[in-house]
Amino acid sequence: MGYSTRAAKQALHQAGGDLDVALKILLSDPHMWWLSDSNAETNNHQESPSQKDIEQLVYMGFDPVAAKAALRVFGGNVQLAAQTLAHNGGSLPADLQLAVEEAPSTPATSPSDSAGTSSASADEDMETEAVNEILEDIPEHEEDYLDSTLEDEEIIIAEYLSYVENIKSATKRN
Repeated sequence: MGYSTRAAKQALHQAGGDLDVALKILLSDPHMWWLSDSNAETNNHQESPSQKDIEQLVYMGFDPVAAKAALRVFGGNVQLAAQTLAHNGGSLPADLQLAVEEAPSTPATSPSDSAGTSSASADEDMETEAVNEILEDIPEHEEDYLDSTLEDEEIIIAEYLSYVENIKSATKRN
């Protein structure tokens, strides 16, 4: 699922060995995504992520500047960048934005920095696009479900839960 060994071990330890609880911990605590297998003090910033990776995140509906910043923070890991951006409404959390600003490249600005209705409509567009992307992954014919592996279903369910959680948190903020 893209988590580091260190994050998985920590979640499993917190869950007392229960895999289901550990998965819930990983999904509910976005800071677990940022734990790397290397020293926690070591920054894993990339100078400039590949254009292909940036385009992949932009295709998912994220702002190019936020996508580039997230990829820099996560050392080019598209999955972690996408999860973090999705979990935080398309922008990096403040503590990660500060880390990006300290990096030698240009600072990142998030789409939520702009106020007003354009921000709200951008969030709605992002939600709609995310739901449409998930719907594209669902097979049209019932026999097609037999071709899906449990891992494929687990990924789809995790993405769906992430999007639902984002909608809940956005609703609570309003």
